[in-house]
Amino acid sequence: MIIADSLIGPQLDYRQRVLVGWRNGYITEVSTIDSTKQYESDLPVFDGLLIPGLIDSHVHLGLSGSGDVVGDLMNVTEDEIRNRINSNREAYLRAGITTVRDLGCPFSLLSSDKDLRHESIELASVIAAQAISSASGHGNFVSRHAESLDDYKRIIEGLDPQVTPFIKLFASGGVITKGTNPGSVQMSQDLLEQVVAFAQNRGFLIAAHAHSRSSVRNALRAGVNTIEHFSYLHEDDLHEISTSSSWLVSTYVATKRFVSEAERTLTEPEARDKILLHEPAEAKSLRLALAVPSKVIAGSDSGTILNPHPRGLLEQAEQMKIAGFTELEILSSMTVRAGQALGAKIGQISPGFAADFALLEANPVKDLSALLRLKTVIKRGEIVVT
Repeated sequence: MIIADSLIGPQLDYRQRVLVGWRNGYITEVSTIDSTKQYESDLPVFDGLLIPGLIDSHVHLGLSGSGDVVGDLMNVTEDEIRNRINSNREAYLRAGITTVRDLGCPFSLLSSDKDLRHESIELASVIAAQAISSASGHGNFVSRHAESLDDYKRIIEGLDPQVTPFIKLFASGGVITKGTNPGSVQMSQDLLEQVVAFAQNRGFLIAAHAHSRSSVRNALRAGVNTIEHFSYLHEDDLHEISTSSSWLVSTYVATKRFVSEAERTLTEPEARDKILLHEPAEAKSLRLALAVPSKVIAGSDSGTILNPHPRGLLEQAEQMKIAGFTELEILSSMTVRAGQALGAKIGQISPGFAADFALLEANPVKDLSALLRLKTVIKRGEIVVT
């Protein structure tokens, strides 16, 4: 197809009159058309600005985003969760988000149900993670349970990295699960390092839930692939982050949505108090991450308390802008850098990458609100939203 304008390659370079070709769902050609010559072709011409399909690097497709997501799971069946997952995948695609990474699915459905993993053109692609936590630890309601290194090994040995590319570990406590604390350490450094090494040797990527400073440091030194939340990031750790192979995944929008929602007064008191207490630290941590913008990717944590699907990622973009990130850094965090961090050929308009695109009315590098002015969504080379 011929595009009037496009953001091309790993640098999201702006180009006019671009020819983008693909075969079997992957880009085969990206070239600039000489505007002085007439181009004869049966290819369609699209008026607008083409960007890579957006990537939400942290979601929970099977969670409701209600005021009591844990309680909700006690009253739904597995079939209802399956329907919810597919409905949410469709909603993401219609928002221009062509890929999501699910970091904790009820009943471990995304690692066990091949029908849910089916790559449908009408649904956003899913990069799945199997969450593993202790029975009383944070995230136990979306996890398989392990207490010892042997327990972790047994679970990991039963998984396939082609099916479930990521393992999610809980380096710290959290806010939703009763009896856990986001400022704590949930896995010791020694256990975390051993589990990470075991899983990575078997081809898995590792996502570490890590709010507290100590858990962030432990995750860095264990060599995890992505560090989720980093709510108590410390400036003394920024140099180590800049030279590490780990990426920071900001999900500040989840906290911001909660504290801005009047309905928070009706939520479970323990979770509410923990979220309100750590919100200033998480906001500060996002500002600190400005020192290492090339290491930051964006997620919404959608599905968690008062954090519904699918537009949290677009609100996360606004929160990153408020924190001081440039529009180009923000867009890269949810396209190019997200694809790099997730180990997938997605997130940029380059040969060999997935033919996933969003066609916008204007350039989001100049105005982030352009992400809301969506004209067309193309997934794997097929127009799915017009």
